Amino acid sequence: MGNIGQRKELKDLLGTLGQKSKVAGWEAEGVCSGTGPNLSATAYSLALLNRESRRDGWLVVVQGLKEQEELAAELEGWGLEPLVIPEAFRGNEKVRPDPDLQAEWLGALGRWIEKPAPKLVVVTEAILREKQPRPEVVRAGFRSIERGAEIDPLILMEDLIQGGYQKVHTVAERGEVAKRGGIVDVFSFHADMPVRLEWGGDRVESIRPFELHEQVGIGEVTATKLYLGRIGEMSLEGSLEDYLTGKWGRWMCTPEVQGNEKGSFLVSHGFAADPVREPGLAEARRRRVGSEVRAWLARGWRVIMTGINEGEAGRLEEWLKECDVPGEEIKRIEFVLSGLSRGFACPDQMWVIVTGAELLGRTESTRGLRKHVNRAGDRWKRPVFDPGELKLGDYAVHLQHGVAIYEGLGDKPGGKGQCLWLKYADGARLYVPVEESYLVCSLVRIL
Repeated sequence: MGNIGQRKELKDLLGTLGQKSKVAGWEAEGVCSGTGPNLSATAYSLALLNRESRRDGWLVVVQGLKEQEELAAELEGWGLEPLVIPEAFRGNEKVRPDPDLQAEWLGALGRWIEKPAPKLVVVTEAILREKQPRPEVVRAGFRSIERGAEIDPLILMEDLIQGGYQKVHTVAERGEVAKRGGIVDVFSFHADMPVRLEWGGDRVESIRPFELHEQVGIGEVTATKLYLGRIGEMSLEGSLEDYLTGKWGRWMCTPEVQGNEKGSFLVSHGFAADPVREPGLAEARRRRVGSEVRAWLARGWRVIMTGINEGEAGRLEEWLKECDVPGEEIKRIEFVLSGLSRGFACPDQMWVIVTGAELLGRTESTRGLRKHVNRAGDRWKRPVFDPGELKLGDYAVHLQHGVAIYEGLGDKPGGKGQCLWLKYADGARLYVPVEESYLVCSLVRIL
């Protein structure tokens, strides 16, 4: 096996895959269209564009919410942090707006006006048509508080209450604020988690996000932002076009686009990702994979295989031996870490990327799960995982990766803390940190 703990990530290979010359043409056009064989290939084109383009940013337009989430997840597989602008249901006379979507929408607009601005923004066609608050309206509503700042906590409380916050004894929802001596807890309208501001004299001494369930801080930050204003009363007289300051390009991933397909230099490698359960078919699949991999290597192709973690990358090496790929040829294959769900090939540059999800038949959820969305604040809304509800060998469900067999608690690879061990098809394993165990539950509990 390769050196555990020393594997590269897929993003480290981006500058070595060629195709830089294509960016110059895309740069000149400014408005491009293209999807490639799958969203993973589209994400590669955008990652290349993000690396080489001299524009201030690129607005990526997709058809719907499903494509938006999945493309964002694939971009993160290339080490990017795209800004996703969600569709914010603002409610009506009978239905209140969803506070989580509303918070993500406001937080995304607030992030867009920060410096440095994000270089990749992913939106849907519907979001692009929606009326939005102008950037100056959003900017005026945010207030930044830094550690060490001289602020009177009583005046801050008055400002928050005037801005629409409700004074309570214990913060439990967005839009609430509580004060105890020299401590102010506030859950901003746009935030994933509440923050605790603690004063030492007339200065802010510490700023800590905290969990609502336990009311315990989870680390210290140097600054935080609060939104002072009533979201429902925001003036919606602008559009997302108002946020495109500077020289921006546009990449269209919708069925109606006209023009040349920019992802046409990438093709499918032909491997399906569906799990194969029947023994005879599984053996035939191994023979086919082994034959294809040996053919690629014989023609001098660069073969890259990705695993979501060290365990899966190691399992891929072992699995290729079962596919009758000689050990000397396996050494020529690059095994890297990435959350990419699908692979593709580039005949011009003679390389191919294949993922563990495709080869090992790992079960994936249809909708991508962006890791850079801060989901720590969701813990108070979900049952905390109880190891007692699962026994060794039971079926468990991971929110992102689907059904697996629970193998118990153990040390993380590298020995940094404990994690839940989940075993998937053909021996692939997922190590779930204990702090993310709320993403796992018993299959029986949801049936």
